[in-house]
Amino acid sequence: MRQNLIGILTVIIFSLPVVLPIFRPYVSGTADGLGHRFRLVSFFHSLQEGNIKPRWASEAALGYGAPTFLFNYPLPYYLASVFVFLGFSINESGQLLAAFALIISAVLMFLAVKNIAGRIAGLTAAAVYLYAPYHLLITYLYDAWGEMLAFVFPPLLLLLLVKLHQAYQAKTADLKRYFILLTLCWIFFVIGHNLSMIMLSPIILAASFLVGRNNWRFVLLVINIFVLVIGISTFFLLPAISLQHEIKYPKFLESEMIYLGNFAKSVRFQLQTAAKLYIKDKATYWDFTVGAPVMLGFLFSLKNIIFSKKTKMLLDRFKPNKNKSKLRKEDLNDSQKKNDFFHWQVVMVIIFLLCLYLTNYASRFFWRFPPFTHILEPYRFIFPASFVGALLLGILARKNVIFACVVVLLSFFQARPFANPAVDTFPFPKNYFYQTQTVSSAPQTRKNMIIKEFLPVLASYSFLAKEEDKYYQYLFQGKKYSKAELFLSSGEGEVANIRSQSEKLTADILAKTAVIVTINRFYFPNWQITVNGKKLYLRKDLDGRMLIDLPPGNFHLSLVFGLTPVEKTANLLSICSIIIFFTETIYFHPDIFFDFFIKSKAFLLLKRKYFI
Repeated sequence: MRQNLIGILTVIIFSLPVVLPIFRPYVSGTADGLGHRFRLVSFFHSLQEGNIKPRWASEAALGYGAPTFLFNYPLPYYLASVFVFLGFSINESGQLLAAFALIISAVLMFLAVKNIAGRIAGLTAAAVYLYAPYHLLITYLYDAWGEMLAFVFPPLLLLLLVKLHQAYQAKTADLKRYFILLTLCWIFFVIGHNLSMIMLSPIILAASFLVGRNNWRFVLLVINIFVLVIGISTFFLLPAISLQHEIKYPKFLESEMIYLGNFAKSVRFQLQTAAKLYIKDKATYWDFTVGAPVMLGFLFSLKNIIFSKKTKMLLDRFKPNKNKSKLRKEDLNDSQKKNDFFHWQVVMVIIFLLCLYLTNYASRFFWRFPPFTHILEPYRFIFPASFVGALLLGILARKNVIFACVVVLLSFFQARPFANPAVDTFPFPKNYFYQTQTVSSAPQTRKNMIIKEFLPVLASYSFLAKEEDKYYQYLFQGKKYSKAELFLSSGEGEVANIRSQSEKLTADILAKTAVIVTINRFYFPNWQITVNGKKLYLRKDLDGRMLIDLPPGNFHLSLVFGLTPVEKTANLLSICSIIIFFTETIYFHPDIFFDFFIKSKAFLLLKRKYFI
């Protein structure tokens, strides 16, 4: 326990040079940071109204709204909302989220690798992971909240995997606890950044084979957990996938695929960038690289694999008997003791090479198909490459303090430019993010609002452009821009008692003649309208707003952002998966999934065909 505490304090000290520069008194003009902060305003507002799972960003797109949180990962906004609730400003909450992600990811990396290869290995891996150029690039220049937070989960899942295996071997009561924790944390990974989960989960599953030391019962237990995770996460995953045709995201993906070559980063480019980081003062948006230490770790691991006695013994199998090398039994035993991490290095090197290939334009064929079309940018695979590289360097440095110190120093000096990024700075007041949310760029900047791809498919860009021009005209004239929540676009009447919330709108209408009511929110299939308790059909105008037709009379209108059949199905599947999860937890047996598989007809058929 004392060693763990000393190690954690050391990692926190390591983190100070890259954490403290985050807290600046101004707003950093990062690629996505302003957009995320504006989203946080909508998310926190919806939470305050009692929506446990916010789905509609009512302030987005000049107040016409978008179903952003129905498709976008919610966990970063939940965490940032905690900071807002505690009294921090929107900008400070984003800074605290970034600092939290950096420190916790490094601490968890230390604990995970320490449990695998020792304290020196843990400290080395934590430093490499913390100072990884892609890690700091995402934090300081892109401020991509989902991917930034995603760095926490691979080491967390690896740590829980190791603890689960230790409890599995000892058959202690902790086995059930780690079963529950691993399941829950994997679910948090899904809603933290689903694209990173897709990229990193195969590595965690491969690690279960390495941690379990070829114990297929343990591997099947981990697969069982992963299946439960997907099942429970269906409430988020299924609508996010099935309802994409209702927003502009598919068209956004098509347009972005044109720039695939710009998003791909060759090994040569990464090596050049890694070298430049040691001589430049400021990091830029295009400093994509796994870094020099990780590249060196890969080469050292490759050398160890090639010249390992195990490799030599494997190659001997393919030689004629007269050419086979004579290895004594003692040599074999020595090689097994010295190469406890041989399989780790082999698997991690293969994964690292695969990640490098997928970041290269040579892999463009695969980027035409899911899930790569949704991951979109090949450079994202630098993330898993950085994680695997940190593991490799930790394993290599486990018994060599000098090598560990060299790796930590190399990692630290390559991280130096990121603490002084080449980004715009804005001296905006604390209430800046509470103003009207524009579409083309953040107010008074040219920074991305990351909203266009989440607009409903019927929303008109030209209409929004006109409204945005009107907003800026009012702003320059010193007037306040506002729009009615609803109005009578045809006929005579009065509108009264308007009560507006993020996912609900009510009003009383006195129609003297037949009227058409225009609701100043974009249409989406979730919106349901009732007039005097009866459901009515919602029409759409050419700009994508909602219309209803009413005859003369008095009416009470209620608009609610309800559930689509897809969401109801997804919620039902999640509830069923939760029931299975609780059943497995209550009647927990470590080999329950293995026993079920062994007794299944599919296994019996495979056994007859291939083993009998």
